[in-house]
Amino acid sequence: MTRELPPRHATGRWVALGVALLALVGCRRQVPSDHLALVPGDAQLLVELDLAALRGAAATAGLLKGARGSAAAQLGLDPRRDLDRVLLGAGSGAGGQLDFVVLLSGRIDEPSVLRAVRRRGPLGEERRRGWRLYTSPRGEGHLVFPRPGLLAVVSGAWLERLLDRLDGRGPAVTDRPALARRIGPERARGRAAWAVCLLAPASGRLAARRLDWPELGQLAALLASVEADASRIVVQGAAEFREVAAAQAFDTRLRGLLREHQLAGELRLVERELRLRLSVPEGALRDLLSPDP
Repeated sequence: MTRELPPRHATGRWVALGVALLALVGCRRQVPSDHLALVPGDAQLLVELDLAALRGAAATAGLLKGARGSAAAQLGLDPRRDLDRVLLGAGSGAGGQLDFVVLLSGRIDEPSVLRAVRRRGPLGEERRRGWRLYTSPRGEGHLVFPRPGLLAVVSGAWLERLLDRLDGRGPAVTDRPALARRIGPERARGRAAWAVCLLAPASGRLAARRLDWPELGQLAALLASVEADASRIVVQGAAEFREVAAAQAFDTRLRGLLREHQLAGELRLVERELRLRLSVPEGALRDLLSPDP
């Protein structure tokens, strides 16, 4: 009995479907080159460190000498040698827990990282939505290697959001105007480090209680950036308050702190926003950060 071939138009449909599926799989692996696009849209805190630039500046290179004992060391990574850039996105979850994603890029060898983590205990492994995931031994988060040289460490609550961003779906932090308008200028200037934080009223009140600085209860946003060269570090920042009186109180407090530590800083109060520019010589910074004898 002779087997009949399917009609030519039916064969064409199957070929077209196969091509579409291959294209879909290929698109999934096109991880954005800008790591900021991988941070979920509900992040409230963003911190980016250009470790390559910090290593290259004499004023900050020494600060990285003690980084070997940092959290990156638990992944078998040495920030002085292996990492070029670190990006942290974080937010407060519904139950008050910290949701986060940390994106590490540089000379990251996946087998070496997994061996280092396994030394701390059993490592869970699964495939989800086409991505291989690892669960840290103590449940601190999940590890994903989106592409060679890039490692994401993400909390359980943000895992699905990260996978959405890897697949080009869901809101990104860059879609939020309140954050995007603050981030853009700092990245355009090529800062070695920068941070942006939007504070909900409850977060400001918590900071006010812990530091016993009542004006922080009206704090709405913080912005900070760092530049470094051979001899000094320049820190610039801005604090935005919901009330003018709170901004004025914070201005008075910061001026007192600058006098106490004998630091020459420029403060400028513009309505509800306090702006700071602080230039710190390399030696003074080392003395400030060193432990008391």
